[in-house]
Amino acid sequence: MAGSMSAGREFASHLRLIGDAIEAAGFEVLSKPVLDPADDLANLTLEKHRHIFRRDLDWIAGSVAMIAEVSTPSFGVGYEISEALHCAKPVLCLRHESLKGKILSALIYGNTSPFITVRHYDDHTVAELVREFLAALFPL
Repeated sequence: MAGSMSAGREFASHLRLIGDAIEAAGFEVLSKPVLDPADDLANLTLEKHRHIFRRDLDWIAGSVAMIAEVSTPSFGVGYEISEALHCAKPVLCLRHESLKGKILSALIYGNTSPFITVRHYDDHTVAELVREFLAALFPL
């Protein structure tokens, strides 16, 4: 799972909803620190940044798919999405419904990879969107 950390935490509380939906569907969220709305990357040393970089790439390598909250534009989330697509991992990009009609990066919204899906969500639809995405990848 990916979500903005240093670019802004405006939608951080929604990350918990997404994480809960992933776990309710029977999957593990590898990137648990993203779920903490108080966590950010302020005042970190270069060594810590390097640790985070390696850790996040390891999470992507060890995952079967990625679900990314893309409401807050983030270089890091964009990089992680690109890495997941490069590894042929299916990616669900979730963007809050309140932003529908507003500009979303063409590198996300205009991406023609068969591995990327972009959906708008609200508090009531997010769990179903996550379930649908995961069920399509892993039908019972």
